[in-house]
Amino acid sequence: MRRLNALLILFLCVSFFISCGNGGETGIGHVTGTGQYASLQVSLTAQSVNRLGDTVPMTFSIKNIGDTSVWVVYDCPDADVQVNQGYTIIWQWSFGQVFACSGAGSLLAPGDSMTYSRSWDEKDNEGNQVPSGSYTITAWFDAQSVDGVKVTPQTDLSTQPITIAIQ
Repeated sequence: MRRLNALLILFLCVSFFISCGNGGETGIGHVTGTGQYASLQVSLTAQSVNRLGDTVPMTFSIKNIGDTSVWVVYDCPDADVQVNQGYTIIWQWSFGQVFACSGAGSLLAPGDSMTYSRSWDEKDNEGNQVPSGSYTITAWFDAQSVDGVKVTPQTDLSTQPITIAIQ
């Protein structure tokens, strides 16, 4: 009986620690990757550990952290996300989609930001469930130019890769 009580107390303590240690969310926490081009800061956040078969929600933003307004001309989609395993592209948000606009623009005043939500259903571009493992995610703002200067979105306005686990 003593052993059963000890195990029950241990289970309750571990359960409490796990639920309180990560804000009550499933998984261990979140991971964020950032990048910067001139006064534009880009960031991508996702849950670091995800269950196999679930959806992986991601938040991507671009923010003007400078003290002057910035004119950004971009394509559609204006933000994209890519999931890799090693050097292999597993999934890209824009894959197979058709977008009707081109050359849209936004003026970002100091402190202004644009935020995008993207979700990955843990399937590859062909619709197959991916296996458990480690995946790298990168996001970028698909701009053509910033204040009239041509940019390369996947390098200039990209986040540092983040790594998530599917278990």
